[in-house]
Amino acid sequence: MGYGVKTVNSELIVINTFVKKETVSNRPTYMLGPEDRRNRFIHWPV
Repeated sequence: MGYGVKTVNSELIVINTFVKKETVSNRPTYMLGPEDRRNRFIHWPV
């Protein structure tokens, strides 16, 4: 099962567990930090 499928499934669990109109899903575009080795952003201290 891929990452996207797991993400959607977890969001559906939250929506079905709580009231739908009180549920907010936040999908950040990039999650990165000092251990990110993909070289997309080079501003992290070496």
